[in-house]
Amino acid sequence: MPSQRSRGEVNWKLIVSLVLLFFLAGTAVHQQRRISGLERDLSLVRLSIQNLENKTPSRRSSFFEQFAPAQFQSKQGQTQSVTARSARVATPILSARKSQNYNGTETPQQMIAAAMSGDNAALDRLDDFASEATAEGKSADETDAALNQIRAGFALMSEEAGNGNSDALGVLWRATSKSYLAGLATDAIGHAAALGNEIALELLLNPDQNGILISSAVGALTEVAETGNDLAIQALVSVGQDDSKSALWYLAASGLQHAAESGNESAIEALGRFLNSPDNNVRAAARQGLERASLNGYTLAADALAQTREQ
Repeated sequence: MPSQRSRGEVNWKLIVSLVLLFFLAGTAVHQQRRISGLERDLSLVRLSIQNLENKTPSRRSSFFEQFAPAQFQSKQGQTQSVTARSARVATPILSARKSQNYNGTETPQQMIAAAMSGDNAALDRLDDFASEATAEGKSADETDAALNQIRAGFALMSEEAGNGNSDALGVLWRATSKSYLAGLATDAIGHAAALGNEIALELLLNPDQNGILISSAVGALTEVAETGNDLAIQALVSVGQDDSKSALWYLAASGLQHAAESGNESAIEALGRFLNSPDNNVRAAARQGLERASLNGYTLAADALAQTREQ
């Protein structure tokens, strides 16, 4: 995970970006920022920087212990590795500040910045925000505007995680345990993995062990597979070999298209099998990938299409 920047510098830039993003997104939430709000945000940044300067960077070997979501504290009957992890108490990223319930005025960017600063309840408030955004009676535009703020904040986190910031990845992982944040956070982890974060990839390759929905993990792995990552490609191939995961075949087929177009034989063979799926959408996605691979001169793809025509 290449980065010569100190952990403090990385997190400082991330939190500043989150605060700046809040001002740019102000019109989307129909709020007018006042001078007092600016001073409050700057105070948040100063406090975060002060805490970051006193923090000892976590080591890769301790990541899973340090950042394990709280859900691992209560799970029973899991595998030995998960059970062992469940006995540990998740360590706060930084010294926790006094928490408060979501009051309707704190923005997603402020909540994410608070989570980075050690506020263990910040993600709960962010989850409440997302819940309210998707509540009955909300218009599609209102819901999109609210969720896009979370996506934007998580996008910044994923970029930093892709640069090796384990604090950012840890917050995203914890967010996967929240009902209304899980999908957005898993997508962000996928982007971090696509950027080369090996721990992010590990989280997605072992979703059951890491408290991530397998459907969300498969969707996130598609971006990683598009970078040519062989582990991600093989994970999607294995999904296609499991009849019990047929509901995920469309995601897998879509995620393997780019690899097939680039001549990856495992991906081409998997798409060939998908041509026999009873689902029209799965077959269409497989055919599209194979046709593009065939146009690129890969005879294995052309043969798979020819065999389907003969049937």
